[in-house]
Amino acid sequence: HLPLHRFVASCLRELCLRKDSNKGGIGDLLHRLRTQLDDRRYDELFHGLMEFSVLVLSRASQIRAELWKRNGQGLSDQVLNYAEPPFCRNMRDADMLLTQFSTVGRIQNQCNNVQSSDSGIAFLSNLLLHRLGIFDFTGMTKAPDLDVTRYKEEVSCGLYPGEWTNSDGHQELPWTYSVSRNTATSVVLVEEFLYFMIIFVTELPTVVPQTREDQTKQARFRLFREVVHRLASGSKTHSELSEVHHVLSHWDNVLLSEEGKLLNPDDATGAALASVLSDIAERKVSRGKMEPDKWEMKVTAWDHYDPAFYHISLRCHQSAAEFRPKSVPDAASSFGWKAKPLAPEPAIAHPFFKRLRRDVTADISVLAVTFRVLYKHVSMTNAQKNPNAKAPFQVETASDKKERYEESKQRSETALARAIHIITLGAYAWSDATSDNVNWRSDGGASPGGLFYHRSDDAGAATADSWISDFLLAKPSVLYKCQEYDDTENALLLLQRLAVDGGIPGKFVVQDKSLQACAAWLCEFALTNCN
Repeated sequence: HLPLHRFVASCLRELCLRKDSNKGGIGDLLHRLRTQLDDRRYDELFHGLMEFSVLVLSRASQIRAELWKRNGQGLSDQVLNYAEPPFCRNMRDADMLLTQFSTVGRIQNQCNNVQSSDSGIAFLSNLLLHRLGIFDFTGMTKAPDLDVTRYKEEVSCGLYPGEWTNSDGHQELPWTYSVSRNTATSVVLVEEFLYFMIIFVTELPTVVPQTREDQTKQARFRLFREVVHRLASGSKTHSELSEVHHVLSHWDNVLLSEEGKLLNPDDATGAALASVLSDIAERKVSRGKMEPDKWEMKVTAWDHYDPAFYHISLRCHQSAAEFRPKSVPDAASSFGWKAKPLAPEPAIAHPFFKRLRRDVTADISVLAVTFRVLYKHVSMTNAQKNPNAKAPFQVETASDKKERYEESKQRSETALARAIHIITLGAYAWSDATSDNVNWRSDGGASPGGLFYHRSDDAGAATADSWISDFLLAKPSVLYKCQEYDDTENALLLLQRLAVDGGIPGKFVVQDKSLQACAAWLCEFALTNCN
C-alpha cells in the first residue's frame, strides 16, 4: 500500500500549487469527494489515508527510540534513508503531507451533527499516542474506565465491538498498547510525539503562488532554509551545500536554475546557491593547499535557525546547539534574559492547511502532554515552595528512593525543549486572531477535543487572549481533569520559573539557556496579549 499512498501524496503536492478558482486545486478535490461519496465511504477513505502514514511515522519514531532491534542496525539504517536527505522527500515528507491532508478532510466526531468546521486533529493526536504506546505513560485515562456502565450499554447497542468476556461472564475493559516498560524509552517516545506535532504544524504546504515570480521567491526561500540549516552544524564546502537540491522539488530546481542563468549561464545551479550564500555566509579561505574553501554562517543568519528542522539529522542539531550564539542575560528584564523565541515563525501556509496550526495548539491531548512535560521538569512540591517550613522528621524509605529515582528518569531537556517549541508555535498561531472574525471556527481551535469546542457564539471569536486564558492561565486540575495537578501552578507560572531560575535548583536546571530566553519571550507574549 505504501507506494500507492505516496503516489497520492505526490499528487496532493502538485495540487497545492494550483488555484481552486481553476477547478483543479486541493480545496476543489475535497469538495468533489464530499459531494460524490456518502458519509461512510468518505470516512473510510480518509481513515485509510491516515492509518498507513501514521503507522509508518510512528514505527520510525519507535526505531529512533532504539526499539525493534532484533535485526541489528538494519532497521536503523532504513529509518535514516526514510527520514533524512536525500530520500526523505519521497518517503517521510510524503507520509507527513498525507497525514495533514487526511486530518483536514476527516470527519471528526462521527456523529450526525458534525459541524463543517471540524477537523480530525483529536483523532490524530490520540491515534499517535496509541501507536507510539505512550497513552498511559502520558497520564491519559481511558473513557470506559470513567463510565463503565455507559461503555457496556454502547457495546450492547452495537456501537463498537467490546472486549472479550471471561468464564465468569465478566466483560473486560479495553486496554492500551505499551511498547516498553522502560521509563527512559517512554520519555524518548514522548519527545517523538512532540517532534511529530512540531513538524506537522511547521512544515505545511505554502500559500499558492499567484505568479511565476511568486513561485520563484518561494523556491529561493526554501533553498535559503536548507542552506541555513546545513551551515548551522558547521562550515561546509560548496559541493557539500549543493546537495540541498536533492530535497527541493523539481519545480523549485527548475526555477532556481532559470534565475541562476541570469547570473552565470555556465553554472546556473551554482549561481543560485552562491546568491543565497552571499546573504547568509562568509567564505573562509583554506590554509591548506589541498583543502577547499568553506562557507561559515553569519551570526545574523542564526535568527532563521529552527532546532526542529526536519531535513538535517539529530546529530547535526546537536552540533548546531554548540555553535548557536548564546542567549544574552538582560538585567532590565523582569525575567533576567533577553527575550527571544526558540524558533522563527513558520512561513505562511496554504489556506486549506493553515487551520491545523490552531487546531494542534488548541488540542487538549497535545496541550496535556506539553503541560505534563513542563510539570515534570519545573513544578515544585510544597516542601520546595516553603523550604523554611518545619516538617516532621522522616526517614527516607527504599520506596521513596525508588520513586525519586523514577521521577528523575522522566526528565529530559530535549522533551522540555520540544514542549517549549509547541507553546511557541501556539503563540505564533494565535497572535493574529481577531475578535471580529465571524468564521473563526473554520480557522481552527474549535474542533472536538479543542480548547474552544464549547465556546458559545455570544462569547465572540477566540483570540490570543482566549488562548492564554484557557491554556496558560487555566487551572491544570480543571483543564486536564487530573487530581495529580490539584496543587500545581498554571503553565504561565511554570514558564516564569523556567525563565528566571532555569528550572528547580538541586532538582533540574536546563543547560541550554535559549530555553530560558524563550520562556521569557512566552511570558512577555502573555503579558502583552492578555487582557
